[in-house]
Amino acid sequence: MSTLTMTQSHQQGRFRSFSLSLVARHSSPLLALPAELIIDIITFALTESKVNALATICKDITCLLNTILYRTVSFRSTRSMSLFYQASRSNPSLTTHVRNFTVTENSVLDANGWRRVWDILSRATGLLSLSLKEGYPPSSMALILADPSHDSLSAVTIQRFHASSASVGPACVAPISHLRICEPSDQWHSPSEILSSFGSLPALTHLQLCRRMNGNEENDLAFVEEITSILSGRARLRMLVVTVFPQMSAGEEQLVDSGIWGLLKAVADERLVVKRSGYGLWLKDDPWAST
Repeated sequence: MSTLTMTQSHQQGRFRSFSLSLVARHSSPLLALPAELIIDIITFALTESKVNALATICKDITCLLNTILYRTVSFRSTRSMSLFYQASRSNPSLTTHVRNFTVTENSVLDANGWRRVWDILSRATGLLSLSLKEGYPPSSMALILADPSHDSLSAVTIQRFHASSASVGPACVAPISHLRICEPSDQWHSPSEILSSFGSLPALTHLQLCRRMNGNEENDLAFVEEITSILSGRARLRMLVVTVFPQMSAGEEQLVDSGIWGLLKAVADERLVVKRSGYGLWLKDDPWAST
């Protein structure tokens, strides 16, 4: 099935309390404890015991296990996504536990695969963070971001931006505070074009954009001018990270001597952080960690 973790997401967002109405009728001393303590105990027990063993204790414990196990769902294969989709159709409550949702499928998802992804997302109304590999249908993304039921979605990570992504438009109502565009696209897209595709983003506090070294010099100048404009026009923005990517044959020394690196480093704003990066690291690098 999907890859599941028990770690809490670091992304900011409005926290929703776990619903524990199913355990209101305490059938054991364990279930008489405060809900947060029960979850901590079960989380610790999962490090030493198999899920199936703990699930046999009682139905209420199974409900709490689902709350922990499905907090973070990551699809690295079509099979894992299909299994979770089928399970969530049989037990719709599973999607209500999802707080962090990631699609990193190595092969290209077909239309049916993406349809299942959007079906799961449409029912994950407690979602806090969403991370998607390139190739997603922008119109479906627009529906998720415009859905009032996703009023806790505060972090969006996209591997690569494409022109068709602009269909998201100003209908976005999700209170996005952290937006990451992780890898440069094959075609030029200005920072303002990328941001406008998500609407006004009034809650934005952390932004990541990217640029490839030795690109078009005119586009480099336009990129840096718009970065400066974003910084001056968004008082709530606390950090803007720009990751610079090398050409395939370029070494690290060439990267820091490139024109775009020098232009970005000349911007006089302490909120701007310029970093080196590489392809395939879009989920491994945490742009906010070291700053």
